[in-house]
Formats: sequence, C-alpha cells, structure tokens
Amino acid sequence: MLELLCSGLVHSLWQTLFECSAKHINRAAPNVFLYLVQKYERFATYEGQYSVMAMTGIRNNHEVRNIVCEAAATIAFCRKNKLPPLPKIKPDHDFQQLTIQENLKSPSANYGRHITLRNDPLEIYIPLNELVYCLRPESRDITRALYWSAWLLKYASQCKKQNKVDLTCNSRPNPFIDDKHSTHVIWLLWDVVLDAAKNSPQAGLLEPYTDALFKLHCLRWNPSVLKNRLPFLQTAMLFICESNTLDIHYKVPHDITTIQNLVSNIPQWIQAILQTQKTFA
Repeated sequence: MLELLCSGLVHSLWQTLFECSAKHINRAAPNVFLYLVQKYERFATYEGQYSVMAMTGIRNNHEVRNIVCEAAATIAFCRKNKLPPLPKIKPDHDFQQLTIQENLKSPSANYGRHITLRNDPLEIYIPLNELVYCLRPESRDITRALYWSAWLLKYASQCKKQNKVDLTCNSRPNPFIDDKHSTHVIWLLWDVVLDAAKNSPQAGLLEPYTDALFKLHCLRWNPSVLKNRLPFLQTAMLFICESNTLDIHYKVPHDITTIQNLVSNIPQWIQAILQTQKTFA
C-alpha cells in the first residue's frame, strides 16, 4: 500500500481496500465499511490539496501515510468471510420462458410496482419483481437474490451485444455519479436494495451499512468499472438477508494496539522502499 501511495496511485490504492473488504470481509465485520468511508472522507480532504500531476507529493504527508497504513492494517486484521458469488447466467437456458417460469417464487406480481418508473423496460419487470420479493422480510433469500441480480445484469449485457445499444432504464440520478450514467440498469438494482433496507424491520440497523456500500459503489463510477463494483451490491444484499444475525458489535479496528504498533514502523518501511528503488536505478 505504501508503494502505491509513493507512486501517486491513490485511487487504485483505495479501490483495492474497498473491494477487498467486500470480497473477503463483508458480514464478518460490517463496521469495516463505515470505518472505510470515514477514513476515505478524511483522506479526500488532503487529496484535494494536490493536482493530478503532483500527486506523488502526497506520500510526504505524514497524516496521509498514517491514514492509509492504518486502513490497510485494519483490513488485514479483520475477521474474514468469503462473499457468495453471482451465479453464471447462460442466456440459452436462463432466458427461456420455461426456465423463467420454473424459477418464479413470488406470490404476487405487485412487489416491484413502487420501484419501477415510467421509462423502465417492461420486459424486465418479472425478474425485478422476483428480486424485490427475495429481499423482503418473509423471504430473505440471498441465493435467489443473487441469481435474479445476475439475470438482470446479463440481460442488459446481451441487449447491448445484440442491439449495439445499452439497455436504458429510467434516469435515477444521485449526487455521487455523473448524470450521463444515471440510466444504467445497476441503479435500478440499487433502488431495490436501498428500498429493501429502508422498509426492513431492521431498517435502523441496516441503512448506515447499505448507504456506505452505495457510496463506495458510486465512487468515480462509469460502466467500465461495473464488474469490479458488484461486490458492494452483493454485500448489501447479504446484509439485508442476514440482518437478524448481523454482528454489528464487532469493533473496527479490532486490535487498535497492534495496528498502532504497525503504523509506528512507517519510517522504516519507507526507507526500505527507497533502498529497493535505488537497486533499480
């Protein structure tokens, strides 16, 4: 992490921390996402003081070095849990009418009505309705929620592949993304997730975590980062489905003394990096 910081690759550095937390920690330490948002917002106040061309200069900022190293050490010492993967969707099979019919479990076709907007494609309503049902308190089925999420994303990619244009949904702008990206299907999925958290019996517990995950997903978002950002959506769904057993009392950082001892060794690490650079000079 220090080497990335020394190279000025601060966005790659933070994105690595965010994505690793979603993929390898998630429900094992939910508070890691609140912690990371707090740390990044603190870091951003320093980042704004450097131009892109002068970003390598940020490595000399003592406070920035401490923030980055503490965040990396905190993630390393957190409990770990492997994130359930999105299933692979096979269009020749999963898009067949018979297969779709066999996978329908929702007792009503009205669960998704309040989510859809005027310009959302009608052909994706049934899968969307199933996704909404999967995240409801009486269902909370993470396996099927991930299946229908993957189904919708695959359908959107197939539309682009076949029609040479994106599948366009109703615009869903938010303060964290460029408006030109607001019609992407991913924001329809996030509407489902945020609505499920808001209307959950555990809403007070869930919303800070889903809001943090949403912010991390949106950071410098464009379609090219879609695949890498999906773990944030998956984690949010996992939190909703397991909200009754979510361990919100696990502290992050968990072992602050050990982390402080590690951070105190920053000068030696920087010296080692400089010595390594000299061997290539």
